[in-house]
Amino acid sequence: MLTLLISRPKQPGNDIDAYLQPLIDYLKLLWNGVEGVYDAYKWEYFKLKAVLFWTINDFPTYGNLSGSIVRGYNGCPICVDQTRPHRLKKGNKLVFIRHHRGLPRHHPYRRQAAIFDNIVEEDLAHVPLTGEEVLTKVESLNYEFGKREESTPHVRIFDDQDRPCWKKKSVFFQLEYWKDIPVQHNLDGMHIEKNYCDSIIENSKPEVFHASNPLAAPIMISVYGKEMEQAHMCILQNIEDVGGFFSEHMELLKLLHPRFAKDEKWLKDKQN
Repeated sequence: MLTLLISRPKQPGNDIDAYLQPLIDYLKLLWNGVEGVYDAYKWEYFKLKAVLFWTINDFPTYGNLSGSIVRGYNGCPICVDQTRPHRLKKGNKLVFIRHHRGLPRHHPYRRQAAIFDNIVEEDLAHVPLTGEEVLTKVESLNYEFGKREESTPHVRIFDDQDRPCWKKKSVFFQLEYWKDIPVQHNLDGMHIEKNYCDSIIENSKPEVFHASNPLAAPIMISVYGKEMEQAHMCILQNIEDVGGFFSEHMELLKLLHPRFAKDEKWLKDKQN
């Protein structure tokens, strides 16, 4: 029903809370329980209860729903104020480094400074905040709903210590159990994979970037058909968590088509 309510050409962004309020009211009702619900299988009435377990969305929506900053200097909702941003000298793009601090303590990548930022990584991974800790930090935030007037000037913050990590208190904190859920928001792997795949295709074209400034003014290229399928398959085959499924599928093909069990080309084409 929310798709019928959000009828403007632009997405509501952080104002999504206003559209979610009816859903929150229903979830509060379901948390307390609804009497007199009829079970057609057992032929009896019962008290219906339900909880919202988590949300699944892409990264920009993650910020809109959770209230976290997902761009700029503190753009990692897990690392928050421990995010390590770096601005590229040539392209003036903001990138995030020091991710190998999440590796095991004695992983060889930690000492291979030359392939990263010339820093031997000694730090440990940041421990994500609990729901109660996040609620404590956002409790006092006041967010004004509605689109900001174009004439309103942007406030630029230069001191890194003053850069915010949250922009609002999430509407889901109106649910009394929300602060106790260990994983409140999840990222949609399929959605992100598709965006990542598009980015690889666009950036792999030699004509995409200007020769004088490699990371400035990219030309958007739309990829369809067989090129998109090939890129999608390439991404899948290089994701560690998916590798096992490819092996199982290959064994299944050999079992179903014993005549072609030794024909590697046929099996590969069939799998793709």
